[in-house]
Amino acid sequence: MSTSVKQLLSRKTIIPYLLLAFVILLIYSKTFFFGFSPLDDKILIVDNINWLSSLKNIPATFTFEFLPGLYRPILIITFIIETFIGNGNPLYYHISNVLLHITATFLLYILFSKIINNNFINFFACLLFAVHPIVIHAVAWIPGRNDILLTIFILASTITLFNHLKSHNTQSLIFHIAWFAIALFTKEISILYPFIVVIIISK
Repeated sequence: MSTSVKQLLSRKTIIPYLLLAFVILLIYSKTFFFGFSPLDDKILIVDNINWLSSLKNIPATFTFEFLPGLYRPILIITFIIETFIGNGNPLYYHISNVLLHITATFLLYILFSKIINNNFINFFACLLFAVHPIVIHAVAWIPGRNDILLTIFILASTITLFNHLKSHNTQSLIFHIAWFAIALFTKEISILYPFIVVIIISK
């Protein structure tokens, strides 16, 4: 890689974010033209399209299991918003998945920047995350976004935790707790996150 590119990545500019977004769009834009999968997409979205089309149902997502054994309020809320906007067009759900993946990658870059003072290394670490095959199902498969949502909220919670530890700002602490609370309504595995917090604080 040329020295000029290294210099661009080492500066605190929007260049790394633009490059990461470009690569993700280049790889995943083809998913915009995917339809609904015949299994989970049909059960979660197509069969419930009328219910999902009303924003008034957002509060109800917190009060019951959308399907037996499936309590995913944040996931269902995203479906409601997209169904309301796109009238059930799968294009909107797939665009959201890609935008969510871009958001998660940006947050990872911000977190790395708080840990490692080398934007060049941070960029390539995030680039690996952005294009790694392990995230394909989460981006290309509409219900797979729940893993991306969890990643976003955990990263946001961790970033605000670092902000609090650095500045002892009460607002950062409140945001840290709030993001964690949202993560709890996204996927139950987030209950393990406090153990990570303990490790971070103890360092």
